[in-house]
Amino acid sequence: MRLTMQQDVFMPSLGLTMEEGTVIEWFVSVGDKVDLGADFFLLETEKSEVEIEAPYEGVLAEIVVEAGRTVAVGAVIARMEVDQVSNTTAAPVPTPLVAVQSGVQDVMAKPAVGKIRATPLARRLAVENKVDLTALVGSGPFGRIKRCDVERGVSESVIGVTSPITPLEGRRALIAARMSESTSTTASVTLATRAKVAQLISLRECLVAAQTKVRPSYNDVIVVACAVAIAEHPDIILQIHAEALHLPENINIGLAVQAPEGLIVPIIRDADTRSILDVAVESERLIEDALQNRLHPFDAEEGVFTVSNLGAEGIDAFTPLINLPQSAVLGVGAIRDSVEVVDGAPSVIPMLTLSLTFDHRAIDGQPAARFLKRVVELLECPDGLRTGLV
Repeated sequence: MRLTMQQDVFMPSLGLTMEEGTVIEWFVSVGDKVDLGADFFLLETEKSEVEIEAPYEGVLAEIVVEAGRTVAVGAVIARMEVDQVSNTTAAPVPTPLVAVQSGVQDVMAKPAVGKIRATPLARRLAVENKVDLTALVGSGPFGRIKRCDVERGVSESVIGVTSPITPLEGRRALIAARMSESTSTTASVTLATRAKVAQLISLRECLVAAQTKVRPSYNDVIVVACAVAIAEHPDIILQIHAEALHLPENINIGLAVQAPEGLIVPIIRDADTRSILDVAVESERLIEDALQNRLHPFDAEEGVFTVSNLGAEGIDAFTPLINLPQSAVLGVGAIRDSVEVVDGAPSVIPMLTLSLTFDHRAIDGQPAARFLKRVVELLECPDGLRTGLV
């Protein structure tokens, strides 16, 4: 006789700082036969959406957490009927597998005809508003059509209709909560200064001219300069944990990226060991993954400092918010020609405004100022930075 037992399925942890997750969509229904590793459900974390694979082979007996609900890591989200092992002892709970595409499939591409991937809510909204799903491009993982895609299709097809009010939910709600926590729990102070960047401009031009596979940006040079300055002034990455100061071991620098569903901060790991060209290659990959909504949670974990660059938008200076649990963030503005007095005579010099926001609970003003001063020195005279050129 075939013996079965009931096995709980838990909310997985996809990173060291993940505390909760939201079930966006179940890919199976109660009573369905499920193969090990089959698409099981769509999980949304603070950093990304990930398709979770079935951790067991069996029959889905119960869905405990319905789509749309947010629960803590480790909470029971479903129960399955699985074959009982010979010794009647339950097998250890494995870590759910995550479907990884490794860039083979464009996750933003329109699904093939006859294989439209859409959430149940998106399908219902499409029927209610008479929207053709085949005409939409999904913004979810692997081209999955979401509610926002249907709403966008409705707004584009109806003239004169007021745009729908979008509830604060999903990643947007998580971002709002994190920003509120940042402003309410930190003693934020912002220091601003300017750097003369004529040599920085020349260095980037040389790097672009010498390298054909990647075009280093100013931001790549700034990341390397920050990494060097952090190594010399480590107090800038002190973090507060459980009413104690903690100094991270690795200099992992975050890049603030505006993704389709909101701000996300992928990480350049061990930035102090990388050259400018190394950083350029890695940042290109991370930014592309973030923009395509396929960034793995690991790529947004364990950052100790963040660089937020709005120079491309024409912003000169701004006050960036600290990305907890970090204690400092550097805001980078646009490069502008400025008339400065040099040797008693006016001269036009390209200038860059930098704004350092830090948590005064962990970092004093003078160490923060010394760090920012060192970043300026490295950008004004970047010859000492590792370029990666042979």
